[in-house]
Amino acid sequence: MPNRTAIRQAIFAGIRAANVKYENWSNGWWLTDCGAESLMVSAIAERLSFSQNGHESLVMAAPFHEIGDWSCANRPRGRPSKTVSGSRRTDIVLLNRHRRPVCAIEVERVWNRDRCFADLTGIRDLVIHCDGRNDGSLRRGFLAVMLARKATARKAAKLRVEEQAARIERAIRSGFDSKGLAVRCYAGGVRDYPKKYRQVHGECDWAHAGFCVEVSAGYADAG
Repeated sequence: MPNRTAIRQAIFAGIRAANVKYENWSNGWWLTDCGAESLMVSAIAERLSFSQNGHESLVMAAPFHEIGDWSCANRPRGRPSKTVSGSRRTDIVLLNRHRRPVCAIEVERVWNRDRCFADLTGIRDLVIHCDGRNDGSLRRGFLAVMLARKATARKAAKLRVEEQAARIERAIRSGFDSKGLAVRCYAGGVRDYPKKYRQVHGECDWAHAGFCVEVSAGYADAG
């Protein structure tokens, strides 16, 4: 089963591959220009599948309540979270050789604080409900997004992407209630907008990168 390092590398590789593919199809447009989030989801899922062995599996658009059932978690005391008991689905779920979920992944095309914080809340509640403290199998969840910024007169596009990643991490650290779970932020390598498309569209320099947030119960596995 891929560890956290392999998962985030697959996320970054999938985001980049999806954007490059769409860039080629559209003659220079990016996923941030269009509502093509499903392309990111499928590209990330494909990269994740490369890290699986023959006894592991991956499912898409799984309902939260089914993930709870599959994890074999004991029902916690009190009223169950609306997030977990409702009809909400997650984009990608990794299942171990026993067909029990170990990681859930949500994908957003761009960073939007309200939407992404809602995704992180869902991941948090799912992990709390389905992790080892309730004898469940779920170990962690990820939120994956694509960051894109254009150059200004004073700053290169690459630097602006790196600054955006840092701002998002600060916002999460200060504004997201993790309820005691571990939260880690990661940024992938930055890719520049090809010169040929800048000339075609009369655009200045742009850059993009993958970014992901991991929410986990703090398991100390390798990677």
